Amino acid sequence: MKVLLSKNEIFAKVKKLIAEVLNINEEIITENSRIIADLGAESLDIVTLLMEFEDAFNMKIPDDEAEELLTVADVIDYILVKVEDKAPA
Repeated sequence: MKVLLSKNEIFAKVKKLIAEVLNINEEIITENSRIIADLGAESLDIVTLLMEFEDAFNMKIPDDEAEELLTVADVIDYILVKVEDKAPA
């Protein structure tokens, strides 16, 4: 039986993790927020965020794919695809 997280559930979890790691208010985080330019993440923050996403969603994010994750929406869409790929039929 497939049990998938909805896009809204993933967004809520991603937003919470970003807010915790960057020490910012969740309310300023939107899907269009750019993680570095808009939310102020630095290189160490990015590494921490990637590890948090990997732990929270039980997945691995290769470096070459991580470089493509520029906005919150990019992260959500990436996780949606990976979670669907892992779900048993």
